[in-house]
Amino acid sequence: MTTSTRTALFAAIAAAGLWGAKTLAIGLAGGNDKSPLEGPFYLAGLAAFVLAIVALGVALTRGRPVWLRALAGLGTFVAGFAVTVAVDATVGLFQDAGTQRHWVWVEFNLWVIATLTLGLALFARRRETVSRTQLV
Repeated sequence: MTTSTRTALFAAIAAAGLWGAKTLAIGLAGGNDKSPLEGPFYLAGLAAFVLAIVALGVALTRGRPVWLRALAGLGTFVAGFAVTVAVDATVGLFQDAGTQRHWVWVEFNLWVIATLTLGLALFARRRETVSRTQLV
């Protein structure tokens, strides 16, 4: 596994774990904004998510010129932001407009994003493993 693929995979696992810990902290505290751990877990998970998607962009362009890999890293950052906004909007469609959002709905977009990122990291790892075995 190359460094960028390994970084993407470990960062995606970290983002999922940290956002899962945030969810646990919220649940144990009884709702949003009731746990002092909510903010630190969110920010650490966000940093891991950003690292994961940028590393994915670099990993998926292995063998390309450096400028293209850097552009791919920037592109996946922008795409990650866009997908996050789209997932949040989609989740918002499945709730009543007149009611306040339950904390689970607020957190659901993070779970979807973490799962997608982890899936893409595993795809990149698998793609790299398959291409290596074909060279042998």
